[in-house]
Order: sequence, then C-alpha cells, then structure tokens
Amino acid sequence: MPLQRMPWIKYGLGSSGAPLLSGTFDIHTEFARRLAEFKQKEDCLLYSSGLGANVGAIQGIMRKGDYLILDEKCHKSLIDGGELSGAKLLFFAHNDMENLEMMLEKAKGSRTLVVVEGVYSMDGDLPKLPEILELCEIYKAGSYIDEAHSTLVFGENGRGVAEHFDVEDRIGISFGTLSKSFGGVGGFVCAKRRLIRYLKGYSSPWNFSCALSPALIGGLMKALEVATRDSSLKNALWANVNYMKKGLEGMGLNLGGSESQVIPIIIGHSGEKLMSYAESMQKRGLFLQPVDFPAVPAHARRFRISVSSQLKRREMDETFSIIEDVIVKGVK
Repeated sequence: MPLQRMPWIKYGLGSSGAPLLSGTFDIHTEFARRLAEFKQKEDCLLYSSGLGANVGAIQGIMRKGDYLILDEKCHKSLIDGGELSGAKLLFFAHNDMENLEMMLEKAKGSRTLVVVEGVYSMDGDLPKLPEILELCEIYKAGSYIDEAHSTLVFGENGRGVAEHFDVEDRIGISFGTLSKSFGGVGGFVCAKRRLIRYLKGYSSPWNFSCALSPALIGGLMKALEVATRDSSLKNALWANVNYMKKGLEGMGLNLGGSESQVIPIIIGHSGEKLMSYAESMQKRGLFLQPVDFPAVPAHARRFRISVSSQLKRREMDETFSIIEDVIVKGVK
C-alpha cells in the first residue's frame, strides 16, 4: 500500500477525542457511509465497542415508561442498555411466538421495542424473524436485531439474517460488531437518518468514548471490501460448517439446535467433567472454549465452536480425533 494511502500515516494512531467533539475524521464518516449502504439503511453510527453499541443504542432510544421486550437468550449488553434506559423490561420464552404476543399485549398502547439476535451466541440457532416482525407490525412495536454473529455470514450478500429471511426493509434498527467477522474491534448501529441523529445526542457510550482509531478504520474498510467483493470466503465458511457438523454428529454428540457457524457441544450438568475435558483436549493441542454456568443453564454446560473459513480439512479431522478420544471415549 502506498504511504499516502496508509491511514496511520495521515491520521496518526488515535482519534484523541469523542466523536461529537474532535474525534470524527473523514475516514470515520466514509466507513459509516459504506456500512449503511451495505446494510441498506439510511445512516450508521460507529461505536468503540460492540457492547457499547448495544448498551448505547438501547439506552439512547428507550425512556422511562417505554417497554423493551427481549428474547430470553439475548446478550447481556442489550439487557444492560434496557436497565440504564429506565424502560420496563419484559422477556419472552426463546422463539416462542405465543409468549411474545402475551408480552406485546402487556405493552399495548406504550412505546415498545422488540429485540432479537440474528444468531444466538450460545446455541447457534436463528430467530423466527418473519413471525416476530409480523407480530411487531400488528402491535405497532419497533424492531431491533443484533446481527453480531450473522453479519458477513448469512444472506446472499452477507448482510445477515435479515437478508437471509428477506425482511431487511421491515427491520427498524440493525446492530453489528466489528470484532467478529470483520476481525477488528468496535460496533455499529444502522437505522433511519433521524434516529441516528437522535442517538448522537442521547447515546452516552458514543458521546463519552474516544472514537475508533483511524488506523483501525482503514483496516475495517478493507475487511468490508474483501468480504463483499465475492462470495468465496462465505462459501468456504459454510463448507467448513457443514463438514464440522457432519463429523460431530457422526460421533453422536449433542449439538443443540445450531443452524449456523456457532456449534455447541452440550456436555450436561457436570462442571467438573466440562473442565476436565477442556484440560485433556488442551494437553492434546486442541483448545475448545468451555462455557460454564451462569453463562448457560447449569444443565447445559458446553463447549462452543465458532467455525472459521480458514480451517483446513486436516485440522478439522485432527479435531474430530481428539474430541472422540476425550469426550466420546473418555480417554485422558
């Protein structure tokens, strides 16, 4: 890359200020424009962290007397944002439309926002998005989707689960993170221009955090370009997902209801067994992330695999061998 095109040469390392004051450079504005265009929304707000984006968007939008209705498996950042806002929080049973309608009935006549995830991070399953949006429209509730684990993974163009279900124009607010498929750090929220303008005044994590590093923004713009110029990376990812699932299912392991690149291996009640398996596999050269209670229910302790497009077949075959020895056969 020529020196004049290197963002750290032109801008320096840090932004040195909050976005509303001195921290917004032309490179931030351009990346936000590209993300909004990619997500097919009018405008976009960049945050210094994914957690901060969820907390800040919900805290900024909702007010005391409003109702925030969340799927019970939504990320803690969404719950924290709701609690900070002063809105009344209601939770519906995971993907249960009858229960969601009950919550919407409770909130009827009030300003209401329904929040779901594109891919649920511990189970790897998807929301019943068309049915959820139908209920939102009947009850005149807003919609917010957290596409942290689905952006650049789902949809013909990689825009996420909303694109996968062909309901993008029915989603009010779309959240994404820059630390997963993008390989950087940060978060973003895409919505109508007037809502983004409103958040600039009322979203504390945006107002009072230093803006993202310009050098990082340069890398993230290139990541967006590389990920969307063709479907090769996404196709490689899904080929690996299918291969990984087939190998794990062949061992009779409990993968829950995963529909994505997030694949749990559910172990059960025993935290001692979970950690023993983790230690044994790591000694064999395989790191699988153990997820213990209270991050997941006590009866569903698990390992969580997040498949990458960069995995090689020989690496996955070796993974199967170690998992079979340790988890299936109980070899230490």
